[in-house]
Amino acid sequence: MKQFTAPGRPRPRLPGPRMVGLVAVCLGCLALGSAQAPATIYVDDIGPFRVSFYGSGDGGSDSGVVGQQDWTVQQRADVAAAIDAWASHISNTAGRQVEMHLFWSEMDPYGTNVLGGSSSVRTYDETTIWNVGEYVWKEGATYTPSTNYDTFIQYDITAAGLSGGWNFGDGAPAGNAVDFRSVITHEIGHSLGFSSSYDPTRKDFGWINNSYRGLTDWDKNLIDSDGTVPPAGGGRERQFNATDDPVFWTGTIANSFYGQPVPIYAPDPYEEGSSLSHVDEAALYSALMSPFISAGQAVRKPKAVEWKMMEDMGWDIVYALGDLDENDTINVHDIDLMALFVRSGSPYDPLYDISSDGTSGGADGLVDSYDMDYLVRYLVTTSLGAGTEYGDFNLDGKVDTIDLTILGTYFGIGTTWSQGNANCDTTVDTVDLTILGTYFGFVAASPIPEPVTLVLLGCGACLPLFHKKRR
Repeated sequence: MKQFTAPGRPRPRLPGPRMVGLVAVCLGCLALGSAQAPATIYVDDIGPFRVSFYGSGDGGSDSGVVGQQDWTVQQRADVAAAIDAWASHISNTAGRQVEMHLFWSEMDPYGTNVLGGSSSVRTYDETTIWNVGEYVWKEGATYTPSTNYDTFIQYDITAAGLSGGWNFGDGAPAGNAVDFRSVITHEIGHSLGFSSSYDPTRKDFGWINNSYRGLTDWDKNLIDSDGTVPPAGGGRERQFNATDDPVFWTGTIANSFYGQPVPIYAPDPYEEGSSLSHVDEAALYSALMSPFISAGQAVRKPKAVEWKMMEDMGWDIVYALGDLDENDTINVHDIDLMALFVRSGSPYDPLYDISSDGTSGGADGLVDSYDMDYLVRYLVTTSLGAGTEYGDFNLDGKVDTIDLTILGTYFGIGTTWSQGNANCDTTVDTVDLTILGTYFGFVAASPIPEPVTLVLLGCGACLPLFHKKRR
C-alpha cells in the first residue's frame, strides 16, 4: 500500500456578498471570551479519532504547522460533538484511531478572506485511492502512514474578519457568526471520503506524481451530463466535463432515496478546492457537504441523502428507527416519506423496514403497511408523547374535531398526512373520512414530564439565514 500527502490550499474570496474562501476539506473558527487552556498540545481520544490540539507555539506535527493560539475547553468539546455526529451513524470498526491535528493559524498570507485549510494523507493500491482516515475506519485497516497525522486542519485566528466571529457551543449562531460545529463536521466529512482526485492541470482523475494510482470511492460515483465517468486507468484526460454545472452521482442508494441523480458541485469556471468534492449548492444548499455555509446557519450533521451517499461509497450506516429524513424528529414528514416509499414500490431500503408485524420493531425484509402502522402507532412524536392513531393529522395525540376540520379543508385536494390523507394514497377523500371516523375520540397516553423537562421545553430558538460563506 502506497501513500502520498494531498496538500490543502486555502482559497480567496469569490465574488458575492461576504463569501469567504475555503478549500474543499476545510473551514475554521475563532476562540471567544472563554478561558484559554495552557499553551500545550492536548491529545483527546474521541471515539474513532485521536485529536491533537496544537496550542500557541506548539510544533512537532509532521505537517510543519506551528500553533498560533490555544484551544479552549469549549472548542475542544465542539470538535468532540462534530466527531460524534459522524460516529453515531457509522457502524464500521476502525482498525486504529484516526490521527487528526488541529491548529489556530493566521492565514492572511493566503488571502484576507480565508477561514482555513486542511490536508489528508492518502494511500492507494493502484485501483482505489483513500484518505488514510477513511481507509483505517471504513476498511478497518491498521495501516499507518510515514507522517504522525492522517489529516490536519488549520483555522484562521481572526475568522477572516467576519464581524460576528465564530459561534461555539450548541446554541444557535447569531446572524453574523459562523457555526463552528457545522464547520468541523463538514471538514471531517471530506477526510472520510467526500473528496475527489481530479487534477485540474492534467484534467484527469487519479494521477499522483505522474502515475495513475486509482480513483477515490467518491470519483467512482461521478458522471457528467454526456455520460462520461472518471476513467478506471486514466489516460482519458479532458473527456470528463468538470465544469458541467452540475455533474451527477451514480450511486443507486442515494439516487433512489433522492428520487433522481444527486447533483454534484461543478461550476464554470472550475473552483479548485470546491469543484467535484461537494454536493451542488443550488439544489442542496442546506446540506452539510454543500460548498457554502450562511452566517447564522447551523448544519451539524449530514442530511439523509448524504448518509445514502456514504453507503454508496461503502460505509455501513445505521439510522434512528423511524427518523426517515434524519432530522432527529419523527413527524409528519417521516409519515409522508414512508407513504411515498410504500406506494411507489421503490427498491428495498432497510431504513424503511422498521417493523416485522406492525406491533413490534425489527426488520422482516419488506417495506409495507406494517411499517407504516408501527411508525404511526409507536414512533411518531406527538404533543402527548410517542405514537398516535390514524386520523391525528396535527399530531397532538388526539383524533378530534380539529382533525375533522383539517380533512374538510383539504377534501379533494390534499395529498399529505397534515392535509388529512389518512390512508397515505394521493387524495383526501371519503376513505380518509371513514378512517378518521373509525378512530374519532382516540387520545394517546400522556406521559408526566419531569420538572426539568418542562423548563427545557421553552428554551428553543432559531435564527434566519443571511450571508453565504464558502466552506
